Amino acid sequence: MNRDILLLQSPMSFDTFLRQPEHDGKIRHVVVTRDDRIVGVLRPDTGIRHGPESSNTGVTPGDVASRDFEIAHEEDIMFGVIGRMWQRRRDDGRGSPRKW
Repeated sequence: MNRDILLLQSPMSFDTFLRQPEHDGKIRHVVVTRDDRIVGVLRPDTGIRHGPESSNTGVTPGDVASRDFEIAHEEDIMFGVIGRMWQRRRDDGRGSPRKW
C-alpha cells in the first residue's frame, strides 16, 4: 500500500504546491483539508507545469479536489469498500445497481 500521502490546507496556492522541488515530477496522493476536516482528494502530476514560474492562477487545492472519495482503513476488505461506494452512488442517484 502506498503511504506517500500529503496533507494540504485548502487556502494554499495550487501553483505554489506544484512548484515545490521535493515533488520531483511525481504523481502525488494529496488529501485536502480545511479546519481539520477532509474536503477532498487529488492525484496531481507535479511534473506538469504551465506558464512562467511567476504566474499565479489563483486556484487552491480545495478548488480542484474531488469530493467523491471513500475512507478505507488498512484492515478493510476491499469488497466492502467497493460496496459502500456503490451504495453511496445509488443513494445519490448517480449510479444504478447491477442486475445479474
